[in-house]
Amino acid sequence: MVHDITLNYTLVLIVLTMAFTLLEFNGNKNYKNKQTTVLFILLVIHYFIWVFSFLSIIFVLYYGTKMSMTFLLVYLSTIIFIKIQWYVLENRCFLTSMVNDLVKQDDTAGFRDPIDIIFQRYPIAGESNKSKTSRDIIMDGIIITYVFIVLYTIHKKRFK
Repeated sequence: MVHDITLNYTLVLIVLTMAFTLLEFNGNKNYKNKQTTVLFILLVIHYFIWVFSFLSIIFVLYYGTKMSMTFLLVYLSTIIFIKIQWYVLENRCFLTSMVNDLVKQDDTAGFRDPIDIIFQRYPIAGESNKSKTSRDIIMDGIIITYVFIVLYTIHKKRFK
């Protein structure tokens, strides 16, 4: 059972990461004539982290106590790290900033999540921690909710 969960999870993680990466790499108007191996690798890493961070919660909710404590702790650490690095870098992601620098794009260009890719939207990152966009506030709420869900799952697993 645990092996099936891990295999299914890994397959979903890889497929979604590659799908989003390829759609972004080939479809983003700001990457025309700037497509390099480095850009592709940065996008793979970024979408892997995005899929891991924001879609793994489905597996945590469904399989929670069957997942390893190591996975839950790595997941918890990752989502906390994301929030901390956004805060420290004035509401910017270091990977998005690296991509923006690589393609010589304004640093206010935000990360395009799958919804932005599908609807061909180009988000703008908040100016700083003091002037967040509504998208930034929603992401903060999602991360805080995920932290509580994972902590509750860890608690349930420990005292099961």
